[in-house]
Amino acid sequence: MSDSTVNTISFEKYLSLLRDMAPATVDLYACDAAGGLIAADDRNANNTPAGNNIIESAALSGLPFRHGEALLVPGDNERYLIPVCDIHEEPVGYLLAIVNDSSELRHESVVGLINHSFPAIVSCIENEYHLTDELDAMARELVGRYEELNLVYETTDEITDFGNEGHTLTNLIEKYIEHLDVDMIALAFPQQERVFSATNGSAPIPEAYDTIHNLCRTYAAQTENIRTFLLINDFTDLQRDEYQLRAPCKIMACPVLNNRGAVNGLLICMNHIHRPDFFNSDKNLLQVMSKKIAKIVQSNYDTLTGLINQHAFENVIQDAINRSHSKGLFHCLLNIDLDKLKVVNETLGRDAGDYIIKSTADLIQNKLRNADTVSYLGEGRYGALLEQCSVEQGMQVAESLRKLIDETVFTWESGPVETSITIGVALIEPHTHAIDDVLEAVEMARDAAKELGHNRIQLYRHNDDDLAMRKDHLHWVTRIQQALRHDEFTIYCQTICPVAPASEAYHFEILLRMVDTDGSIIPPGKFIPPAERFNLMPIIDRWVINRTFVLLSSAGIAQVPGEGIVSINLSGQSLADPELTSYIIDNTERYRIAPDCICFEITETTAIRDIKSAQNIFKQLKSMGCKLSLDDFGTGLSSFSYLKDMPVDYLKIDGSFVRNILADRVSLAMVSSINHVGHVMALKTIAEYVESDELARQLKYIGVDYLQGYAIAKPVDLRDYISGMRSSASAYAG
Repeated sequence: MSDSTVNTISFEKYLSLLRDMAPATVDLYACDAAGGLIAADDRNANNTPAGNNIIESAALSGLPFRHGEALLVPGDNERYLIPVCDIHEEPVGYLLAIVNDSSELRHESVVGLINHSFPAIVSCIENEYHLTDELDAMARELVGRYEELNLVYETTDEITDFGNEGHTLTNLIEKYIEHLDVDMIALAFPQQERVFSATNGSAPIPEAYDTIHNLCRTYAAQTENIRTFLLINDFTDLQRDEYQLRAPCKIMACPVLNNRGAVNGLLICMNHIHRPDFFNSDKNLLQVMSKKIAKIVQSNYDTLTGLINQHAFENVIQDAINRSHSKGLFHCLLNIDLDKLKVVNETLGRDAGDYIIKSTADLIQNKLRNADTVSYLGEGRYGALLEQCSVEQGMQVAESLRKLIDETVFTWESGPVETSITIGVALIEPHTHAIDDVLEAVEMARDAAKELGHNRIQLYRHNDDDLAMRKDHLHWVTRIQQALRHDEFTIYCQTICPVAPASEAYHFEILLRMVDTDGSIIPPGKFIPPAERFNLMPIIDRWVINRTFVLLSSAGIAQVPGEGIVSINLSGQSLADPELTSYIIDNTERYRIAPDCICFEITETTAIRDIKSAQNIFKQLKSMGCKLSLDDFGTGLSSFSYLKDMPVDYLKIDGSFVRNILADRVSLAMVSSINHVGHVMALKTIAEYVESDELARQLKYIGVDYLQGYAIAKPVDLRDYISGMRSSASAYAG
């Protein structure tokens, strides 16, 4: 045997076993036949002798080694060697123990280790060595089997033809059966209860499928741990009883592993009892084939459901698009979302969720035609391609699937589990250009259906305004996330001007703008609605608070109590953020902001929608010393009834009333009433959308405390505003 074979063995694992039994004063090594170091135990790596050799080859040649026995080698330290031998009992390597403490106790422990543990470990190493050499011989034999290797390695991992269940895997094992020259070959996936099989046309093997079933039940369970081959040629082999194999045939089987290294399936070969025995060369080739099958399965199939995965499904969709172009065909694409999966996982556990996922997959697959393709996309979502299907037919199929799942009673641990599915439907047409377009369309349709309440179907149509808006919002979601990552938002502000002289040095509202790629300013009306739709407002609110405080702090503004008022808007989504007040406190302390210089605004409609959350966060902010403002006041149906329960400082009268008071008596009455009630409750009132001098004069006459709008001041960049404040202060001081 060559030294290269020794170097293929992982000696570290054997040294690790010995280390668990050896005293700490013993250093363990493995070396080749010439004394060259192969491996050292991790704990004595720093004590490894310098140079390539830990024992001189000349010293080795004169030692009286015996197979299976350790030898004490003369030297400064106690060194014990035991040879690793080939089948001719010739040393091809050694295990070495160097004792650094020669006390009697240590010596006794080492002798025990040498006499009992070393021979057993060496025996394991020799077995691995012999098997490795045997496998090398098989590999050399396989080099000459050019066609067989091409069959294995040239088989593509990409699958596009799923017209029939398991079509590709069935074709693959049909090719394998020719080159293995066996009577029957089967690929079994016990968890999915699926078996693909092929025969060579000879007489059927009696009880073949019972044999496959028993192997799946007994041998597959054991291979979860040992992952070994099964080879039975002799009819009297005791393994037949162990695995309950009654069929009069010769059997060879090996596991097919998933991407986590666990057993996913079995590749089984069977021959009639009168056929030649299976040999090691057959076993080696079967191992290569099982690895190839494992790679195909891992690349294209979901382990839990047995359905093709998203990667493979996209290949199928692309093929359907190509056929639509070339043949003028129409297909329907479904995106199916399993409702309430998160609730099932949280209340009943992941196993229950997996059961629902697997059971739903089976129901969907059994409901569709063989020509259709079903995929599991992950996270409780499925895809289905309905071949040569019109929109009307696709909607009927989607409804039948929705109804099927809705009416099915799933049972977990003797209790019913309620679930349903929500389905998006999109059409693949001859003018469908890109796979991304149809995937985006069907996902938008699914999400639109979910927003309407789950357990329903939504069809994507190109002229659907709601879906067009969703598509536009999805674009803005990406743009918002980019702006947050690359600091492409900027802070603007607008003056809130007191009608009568006031002690505060400033009063303004913080406004958010986005900077476009060309440097132009994007108004909030473009990006706030999609941010609200996709729940991005809490992170935006935090960004605004932090950036505002940074700018105020760097300018030395809002750091003296009672100096002025900076008004910051909070979205309704932020009311549900339990950490928001902690975040505000941390930022006020970090940037030395006086809390009573900060006023947080919440719209009236937001407060009414979640009045408990609004009252709670108002109470927390008030306890910090912050001011509070109720924005857009007057739009609610019962505005005054809950106002007494809100600890606010300012009422900002809704602009839809303010801008119409010159022409509409009702609007004038509303503004006057809100202003009067606010003053009765000792609140300051603010009129927004003041867009003319005449409107400003009328509001002053009514008695409103503050005015805000283009007639007072236009929004400007906060940094420019602060610079203007400083200039005014300098001029006044001069």
